[in-house]
Amino acid sequence: MDSVPFLWTDPSAPPGVTPDQLIVMFREVADKDKLSSDVAGYDIFDNVLFAEVSAGGHGAKSTVVHECERKKPDGTVIRHPIHYRRFQTIIEQFKSGQTDIGVGTPLSLLPGMDAAKMATLKAAGVHFVETLAQVADSMQVTAMMGFGELRNNARKFIDLREKNAPMVKMEGIEKELRADNERLQRQIDELIARFSAPEEKRGPGRPRKQEQEAA
Repeated sequence: MDSVPFLWTDPSAPPGVTPDQLIVMFREVADKDKLSSDVAGYDIFDNVLFAEVSAGGHGAKSTVVHECERKKPDGTVIRHPIHYRRFQTIIEQFKSGQTDIGVGTPLSLLPGMDAAKMATLKAAGVHFVETLAQVADSMQVTAMMGFGELRNNARKFIDLREKNAPMVKMEGIEKELRADNERLQRQIDELIARFSAPEEKRGPGRPRKQEQEAA
């Protein structure tokens, strides 16, 4: 199972240092366990989770591969003491199928973007608006036609989103409060309707329900 690219910032960066935003892709592959295979006399494979980490804009040359987890045929799971802990949050998202948390903003949201431009950027490791906004002039991908305008659009997009973030958050809170109030009102209406329902009238000489049951 392959993953979508995750936009990841190293939480262990030294204080005062702004860490780079990296692109992380996960791959689950069958990897031969040479030692076990030699002992058994036939090929034995483990299920291994690799993290492919790259800096956006540098292309495949910047990619570093880390083994995060290895699952043996008997079910034993071996987690790398450094790499698994480092990427644990997005590993859990990957395993659960959650891609909305930690994944960057799609390039398709930018004005002036088309399929060919997205393909060129992604081939250079630029998968998200956030990555595009940080591409340095020294990177080769900046030579593509219209790159400067696309990068400026990405930076404007992020600035506008940050300025509107408090308003969006407040709108979300108000929406939740309205939903809570509507739910509470429905519960109150149901209670009123229940206790306001008219009591069933008995006809002349008709025994009460309890009397019928007792008979």
